[in-house]
Amino acid sequence: MVLGNGPQQPENQANVAVHGQPTKSRVLAVIDTNFFIDHLLLISKLADVAAIHGILIVVPWIVLQELDGLKTSSKIPRPQEGLDSSEKVGALARNSSRFLEREIERNDSPFRFQKRSEYLQHEQINDDKILDCCLYISEKHQLPVVLLTKDRNLGIKARVNGCAVFSEALTRVDELVSGINAASGK
Repeated sequence: MVLGNGPQQPENQANVAVHGQPTKSRVLAVIDTNFFIDHLLLISKLADVAAIHGILIVVPWIVLQELDGLKTSSKIPRPQEGLDSSEKVGALARNSSRFLEREIERNDSPFRFQKRSEYLQHEQINDDKILDCCLYISEKHQLPVVLLTKDRNLGIKARVNGCAVFSEALTRVDELVSGINAASGK
């Protein structure tokens, strides 16, 4: 991810390179593992409209590791609206990994994947690694960050450190975009 050296950008907007292509982002949405497990269809729909709304979707390195670790899980997630509770966590994790694999191949993908070298501190706890990703990209790009997570404690840690958090259960992408913008102050 590289800041552009071109003309001055509007306030709170930056040219951020994704797959070598500049994108005008106003807000960075960092997605936690549990949000992928619970809302992959919604994330897919967000990917379709993210560029229009100035949203760059960030996937922390540890999320890729956690999805890989969950691929054999036979647990069934808690039932919730918009989620097929009969599908096992392992299948949901594999679907998420396949989706991300397709996104990394797209030249116009709104996804940005954290590299192993992009961190502020070496954290031991996975939630803290996600928080570190939020803080790193916020500091590096001077854009608001919204963490999408269902993890209450991670959400508290993020808020304490100045990151916005969005955790509502939604089924429509327009509600998610509105929630991201509201949480980021846009």
